[in-house]
Amino acid sequence: MPLINYSVLASLVHEHQQLVDHAYPLEPSQQSRLEDLLYTLGVYTGFREPQEAVTEAHRLLNLRLGVEPASA
Repeated sequence: MPLINYSVLASLVHEHQQLVDHAYPLEPSQQSRLEDLLYTLGVYTGFREPQEAVTEAHRLLNLRLGVEPASA
């Protein structure tokens, strides 16, 4: 089981959400940061696809908070 620093993970997810919610188009520096965040979330979660990594990060944070996953 990987060791996860949930504080760092939450910070990454929060920063990702801030950039995604930003009005498009993003400035080049913002686009670069978004790509860096997606890569880092991928490394943190073990998922190569960006959306899967973001979804897994949310799942991990919800588990940490004791939030039950939504049934499919």
